[in-house]
Amino acid sequence: MTYAEAQNEFSTRLYRWAKGALEREVIEGFPRFQGIKDWSRLRCLFFQSLDDESRTLFAQHILRMRHQNAAEAFGEEVSTKAEVLVRLEEDFRSESNAWFRVSGSDADRTRKTLASRREIKKAVGDRFWTAFGKDWIRCDSEAGKTGLRYRNEYHGWVVLTEFEFGRWDPEITCVHDIWTGKLITREDPQVLVANCLGFQMNYGNEIGIGSGWERIAVDDVDQTCSIVMEHCQRLFDILPMLLESLDLKSLVK
Repeated sequence: MTYAEAQNEFSTRLYRWAKGALEREVIEGFPRFQGIKDWSRLRCLFFQSLDDESRTLFAQHILRMRHQNAAEAFGEEVSTKAEVLVRLEEDFRSESNAWFRVSGSDADRTRKTLASRREIKKAVGDRFWTAFGKDWIRCDSEAGKTGLRYRNEYHGWVVLTEFEFGRWDPEITCVHDIWTGKLITREDPQVLVANCLGFQMNYGNEIGIGSGWERIAVDDVDQTCSIVMEHCQRLFDILPMLLESLDLKSLVK
């Protein structure tokens, strides 16, 4: 199998999984996004305001935007009704009371003491180690002083999970990269044509909802970390399926 063929197969598997994962979230009422107070939570609320047919159309649209190549390979196109729903979501976001429903009043938010980046980093590190430490190797030196980075291997591919905690306000972002483990250099400009099979992945983005946790209060650190770990778990659970028979050593250029 060539690297290009492996990329196509990987993206197809990821797209199929994302369809099922988003469908489950819609049916269950987005339980893994309840603690998020940013724009992705507004998307969840918009979903819940739609009828069943519109939910299906909107889900198809946001997944197609995230997984364009795979969707095009299936011959899927954006419908006129989906474009209407996109405009409706924009109107929904612009409503003055939409953000209020997610974040609460300014007074409530002001009363809450925000956690420091150091507190959040320690909490995330402790939770990740408790949940996944036996399988992942910590490699902070690569992530720098501001973040956390962990490394694992599946079918010969190096999987990196990296957390960052914001520059100005306390926040958490988490991404997962699946790559060859080799750096592209002047002497070796191409490593199997590209260096990553999956780049900047995370659960929320792959299903079209979005990801990221902002302005985290001290009282909300534990709950937020639990949600973040659940998002990680959702991705880790499907890695064996995504990479099955796509062993790095077996690929040719």
